[in-house]
Amino acid sequence: MSSNYTESNNVYTFTTENGESVEVNPISHATMILNWSDTTMYIDPAEAIESYAGYNSPDIVLVTHEHGDHFNLEVLEQIV
Repeated sequence: MSSNYTESNNVYTFTTENGESVEVNPISHATMILNWSDTTMYIDPAEAIESYAGYNSPDIVLVTHEHGDHFNLEVLEQIV
């Protein structure tokens, strides 16, 4: 991936070598939303459900481990 990126309103957009955009939306310490082509990925969705308002529903959810700042079963059940 190219090191070229832009940042606007705490949203980081990277451009891959083949011209695709990858958008990184930091939510908190461990939580982020990635958008790449037509795929939306939630990583460690542990914040309050309101934190995800305005984002596409996830196609993929990645939970890295069971600590509370990375995993919240109640939120996970609501977003999937």
